[in-house]
Amino acid sequence: MPERVRPSMFNAAFRQLAQELHLHFPRLAWCRREELGDLLGRRHYHFLLTGLPARAANIATCFFLMHAWEKIGGGMARVRLYDQGQDGLAYLTKCLSGGDAYETSKFAEGLSHLTLSDGLLRMLRARPVLGERRLAQRNTPTAGCFPS
Repeated sequence: MPERVRPSMFNAAFRQLAQELHLHFPRLAWCRREELGDLLGRRHYHFLLTGLPARAANIATCFFLMHAWEKIGGGMARVRLYDQGQDGLAYLTKCLSGGDAYETSKFAEGLSHLTLSDGLLRMLRARPVLGERRLAQRNTPTAGCFPS
């Protein structure tokens, strides 16, 4: 699949979700990490989606997203509710801290990409203390997509 198609497919699945939940797509707050699989070398995404209404944080939403992704040809999907005992943002951005040489090398070779939605950036900026600290800790630019 061409590299330019995957992000469009991701956005299409999230647009379907936004429509289903009667939300404005550009306001969805998500962080997506694209990487090359270790075993089969397939590109895939890891993502966190936040800021949904409480009524939507359930297994039905997970199944909706899995079905939407698979229906548009994205392949098998596994979507789970977020375990708030975990630090999901740290997991998705672990390559940016330099602590894990193997994961960092995947970024350095251009094999992994991190994308923050405009909605997430807007949410982080609305909470200056948390947002500035998180962005400073990750030493990330305040653009929607990086690295190029």
